[in-house]
Amino acid sequence: MSKPENTPAGPSGPTTPTQLPPLLAGRGKGGDKGGGQHPNRKSVPARRLAGTLHAAPPPGLPAEARRPTDDEGPALGRSGAEPGPAPVPEAGWRPAGSVPHPGIDSLLPGRAFGLPHVADRDSAAHHPGDLEVFSLRQHPDGTLELVDNLPVDYSVVREIRDALGQQLIGEHGLVPIETGAGIIDDQVRAWHQSRIGRGERPLTDGERRLLRKAVEDAVYKMGRLQPLLELDGLSDIIIRGTRPVRLHFVTGPVATCAPIADTDEELIADIRSWASQAAEERPFDRAHPRLALALPGGLRLDANAWYVPWPTVSIRRHPLIDIDLDDVYELGMIDDGMRMLLRAAIRGGKTIVVSGMMKAGKTLLIRAILNELDPAVPIATIETEFELLLHDLPHRHYEVWPAQELAGGEGSGAGRVTVSELIPNSLRQSVDVIVVGEVRSDEVVAMLQAMQGGKSSVSTIHASSAQDTINRIVSCATTYSSASETWAYRQVGHSVDLIVHIGVTDETQIGGSRLRYVDEIYAPEYGRDNVVSGTPVYQRGPDGRGVPTGQEPGWIGDLRDTFDSTHYLTNKRSTWPRPLPTVRGQASA
Repeated sequence: MSKPENTPAGPSGPTTPTQLPPLLAGRGKGGDKGGGQHPNRKSVPARRLAGTLHAAPPPGLPAEARRPTDDEGPALGRSGAEPGPAPVPEAGWRPAGSVPHPGIDSLLPGRAFGLPHVADRDSAAHHPGDLEVFSLRQHPDGTLELVDNLPVDYSVVREIRDALGQQLIGEHGLVPIETGAGIIDDQVRAWHQSRIGRGERPLTDGERRLLRKAVEDAVYKMGRLQPLLELDGLSDIIIRGTRPVRLHFVTGPVATCAPIADTDEELIADIRSWASQAAEERPFDRAHPRLALALPGGLRLDANAWYVPWPTVSIRRHPLIDIDLDDVYELGMIDDGMRMLLRAAIRGGKTIVVSGMMKAGKTLLIRAILNELDPAVPIATIETEFELLLHDLPHRHYEVWPAQELAGGEGSGAGRVTVSELIPNSLRQSVDVIVVGEVRSDEVVAMLQAMQGGKSSVSTIHASSAQDTINRIVSCATTYSSASETWAYRQVGHSVDLIVHIGVTDETQIGGSRLRYVDEIYAPEYGRDNVVSGTPVYQRGPDGRGVPTGQEPGWIGDLRDTFDSTHYLTNKRSTWPRPLPTVRGQASA
């Protein structure tokens, strides 16, 4: 039996402003840090949320960066009186009123779109470097605002987009962006000449590039939403009509920014445009007032209208796709023993259910678990909307059968395909592992039946504890089907090998972060009187994170060649990479 690896602990002291911790540690050239690297897996470079914190403003620059007032107009595009040159912050410092924030400041080093620095608009070409488009501002009441230092006049963007007409439509639809970029550039140039002809101030090269990018975003991407999607560390975007947009970041802080639509009608039109970019375009109208779909780039969108006061949109972004359990360990979500146990369990064909509340990181964890499989293992992923995106990782998985639910046609619903119908279909795809992205209702019965066929399975479910996970599965089975409670408990006890529950400590309201970690691992077993008993392998420790109980699942011998259960479980070896960085814990230290 191989000895466990010795992984150095993370830094225990506070992080200095100039030394931010990496989001994911890089791999060494000699392979991965535990369990052996797949022969065809590429070395993963270090990836960070951000660089250093903002420094003080360089000498000689204005003491305050401000947005143009309403009288001055936006930074570009508005006709009327000539605005004076609005000061633009040097990349690397924040405007007055913007202060460091422990959870979010490191996420926003400044968004650069490859534009020249334009502090001096008339000589922008002589100022190389990146333009900081966004700044973070903290108000006296503690709320955070993301400020656009160079807002684009989107009425101009719409004007140019409308002027393009059919120029971007080819024989097979929208022409590729490589071709369309030149057409857009010509149209922006024509608009700019018209502006000059009206006697208005010419735009600088940087302003024209920013305008051109906004038009490209409107045609090929997500329009006014696109710059926000390019922010590092963003996890959720919450849109409520024309109200300020709320931005949730992976570490927990929430910031607001300007609305991304001027009217409800414009927002609905944008939602329909976004839906057209999905692999399976879905209708959004009064007959279909709710829209849920996956968008390119690991986005999940949920939109509603007509039965709410204004259109609402929630967008979840999965910034971590190509990850495995080593990465999750570096994030502080699991300890060393959990990493080795989960790696051995998935490679040993065990069935795993990951549970937790909303935004706990369930999808992230099962993606990391599945990425531990040998690339040749055939997998079926079944979801309401594509979120796991294993089929976009060919270097990790050679053979994936990805399927998502179909909404069906208008009116009759013809062509509708549900998750519960897709699970039996997956059994005919010669796969070894069946993944159900999220168990919500009647698909739980099909999932349990698939487990009976000897297939390994991984799934997620909303639950508040390991025991609540069992009750939730049974409740779904009995509520949404004719399955009896006895049958459901028996299937959980016989078919589910491990329940992995993710806990959350949310200190965002007191200046901290949203911390996610595995707090329970439970091995169910079917007992008498329709009760699922089992073995608590890990349970909550003093700080809430899971620690080994000293007990082992009955099937642990199946993993004897790949997991040292005596070392990790029986001897209760708990090796979290670093202390839980809570605000309360730091205050009491």
